[in-house]
Amino acid sequence: MPVRAKGVALATCSNWFNNFIIGLITPPLVQNTGFGAYTFFAVFCLLSFVWTFFFVPETRGRTLEQMDHVFKDINSEEEDARRHAIEADIIANHQRTTAREGK
Repeated sequence: MPVRAKGVALATCSNWFNNFIIGLITPPLVQNTGFGAYTFFAVFCLLSFVWTFFFVPETRGRTLEQMDHVFKDINSEEEDARRHAIEADIIANHQRTTAREGK
């Protein structure tokens, strides 16, 4: 399974799990702390914003291949080279077949 598919699966699983935990925690948190629950979530939102601003690279307008370079993923270059070799082999076989039929 490609890394991208595993990453998407892990992100989806994390999203569902975190939403489940928040759904369980929020009612008793609001009941026991009042407005403190909102302060708790606001602090985490602020920390998330700061972390994202300083540590997550900008991805707007970039292709997936460019993102591989941003995250230093060399597997895609190997996959491209392999794909080009397979395509060249298919084209060469097609040209040989066409040349034989033309004789």
